[in-house]
Amino acid sequence: MPNINRIFLKGFRPYLWIIGLGFLLYFQALGLGYVSLDDEHLIVQNYPHISNLANLPQAFLKDVYWRNPGTYYRPLLNVSLMLDAAWGGTKPFAYHLTNILLHLACGLLIFAFLQKIGFGRLRSFAVSLFYLAHPALVQATAWIPGRNDTMLTLLILTGFIFLVRYLEKHRFYDLLGHFIFFALACLTKEAAVVFPVAGLIYIWAVYKETPSLKRAIPLISGWAVILAGWYWLRWIGISPAVNAHERQFASFKEILTGLVSYTGKVFFPFNLSVLPLAGDVKLFWGLLAMTLLLALALVKGIHNRKMFLFGLCWYLLFLLPTFVKLAGQINYLEHRLYLPMAGLMIMLLETNFVRNISLKPALMAGLPVLIVFGVLAIGHIADFKSDRTFWWNAVKTSPNSGLAHQMMGRAWIRALQPALAEREFLRASQLDPGGTSIPNDLGLLYLNHGIYRKAEEQFKKVLELDPNHANVRNNLALVYFNLGMLDSSRHQLQEAIRLDPSAPQPYDNLGVIFMQAGQLDSAELYINRSLSLNPADSAARQHLFQLQQLKGNR
Repeated sequence: MPNINRIFLKGFRPYLWIIGLGFLLYFQALGLGYVSLDDEHLIVQNYPHISNLANLPQAFLKDVYWRNPGTYYRPLLNVSLMLDAAWGGTKPFAYHLTNILLHLACGLLIFAFLQKIGFGRLRSFAVSLFYLAHPALVQATAWIPGRNDTMLTLLILTGFIFLVRYLEKHRFYDLLGHFIFFALACLTKEAAVVFPVAGLIYIWAVYKETPSLKRAIPLISGWAVILAGWYWLRWIGISPAVNAHERQFASFKEILTGLVSYTGKVFFPFNLSVLPLAGDVKLFWGLLAMTLLLALALVKGIHNRKMFLFGLCWYLLFLLPTFVKLAGQINYLEHRLYLPMAGLMIMLLETNFVRNISLKPALMAGLPVLIVFGVLAIGHIADFKSDRTFWWNAVKTSPNSGLAHQMMGRAWIRALQPALAEREFLRASQLDPGGTSIPNDLGLLYLNHGIYRKAEEQFKKVLELDPNHANVRNNLALVYFNLGMLDSSRHQLQEAIRLDPSAPQPYDNLGVIFMQAGQLDSAELYINRSLSLNPADSAARQHLFQLQQLKGNR
């Protein structure tokens, strides 16, 4: 034991070990790219927004995709992306580096948090190492948008440490620190709103001294003011009433499936998925994990039942908000487990089996598990290397996901594998026959390879489902143009312009048709209109140059 203390636990050494292990495991993540699940949208497509720090106030007035009305109010996520964009541009390296640093910071805070609520230095250090190496938490670090949960964990844990310090010392600046970090957590992710409930459970069920009414009133009042302010900002930022009909809480079966699945991945992190869906998750490991945890609690007993209950409440409180979904199939993305998992760790530490185990057996059992976790984590990080590796994992682990097959098809297109892309799109259309984006993707594949009649068939499928789809009408116009059906092409382009007058491409395409028909003045009018909407369009500029040459040869 003296050697263990000297090597691992003395002074700042545990912090150095945590940082070192984290970098060892996640160094390869610096070379990861984008995976085409929100990351390219948030960074590349939104780069005009995030590259200008003058837009910082707007991050608090729009949703995460810079829209209003919108879907998700995550202003601090956009602020973090803006800070990365300021020095990293659109290169993934900068964003992955920040994700790794956030993961390391969370490992340090888990160590500090567990000590603050009464666990010893050795056990807190051991749990922080398992946290860093845990394969189920890879998505929160290797996937750029997963930082939302590492940021949330960072802020919640820091806020909780300030809360405990306030309960102990009754100092105003501790209370202020708690409020600041709670407010920042709310601006990071909606799950933070349950934090006061976790705080109250800790105060009245775990903490040794219930605070007086004089000290409880400022705490509860501060929470209420922060929640009201957050809700007001969120209402301004995304107008939640506009798309409230699209939100729904998961069914009891879906929630139960998620709880079992998530619990299994904490204790047996096998068969990890970048896109786990309700119909494809395996429940065996989850049921086994719950059985073992229950057996440990019942057979060996619990040291502190109140703390055990607090851990259970923490796990459920921070996990349940993730089961609010947009209309459609529910998923159990693993990055959402990042903060709730701390609750399960508390429960495990409070079982007598873990609490009474001596050092030598603990090392003999724990070290191999840590090594296995590290190997699994390194392997899972590779799933986030590119869009192809990412969606290959999604197709393999969620074979009934139309989205997974569709996105795999898009990845095959970028890899110049049209036959494989067609196979994935056809499978996606079987799984999701009511969607419009899949036949559009398939139509574009046929269009780009000159299979015009098949392309026409796919685009017409979309228009049967959504006659007001302007972009698909533009695509269908390109099919008719290549088939020499100029009148049909002109009709589709005019419909596209009527449906979406702000889209530049139909104007340019219509200008080309008029140019071929010899109606040069009309052609010039439409091509200039296209360039007024998108001055950087090189194709429209080339068409204008050709038009000017034709006019000059008259």
